[in-house]
Amino acid sequence: MNIFDVEHGDFAFFVEDNSIYDAKSRDYVYFIEDDHIFSVESGKFVYFIEDDHIFEAHSGNFVYYIVR
Repeated sequence: MNIFDVEHGDFAFFVEDNSIYDAKSRDYVYFIEDDHIFSVESGKFVYFIEDDHIFEAHSGNFVYYIVR
């Protein structure tokens, strides 16, 4: 599963076993739990997933889309 930026269409992240990795650095940056995305660094809830769309937790803005 791959994640792309809505604004520019850039390949931003890839997903393996509910872990999200930065596409460029390949760093482990987020994890998925029940359609919620949390920061590895802070443990905070940062995004939510709805119908292969990813929204910011604090604003509800549509920021990424998923390609399976």
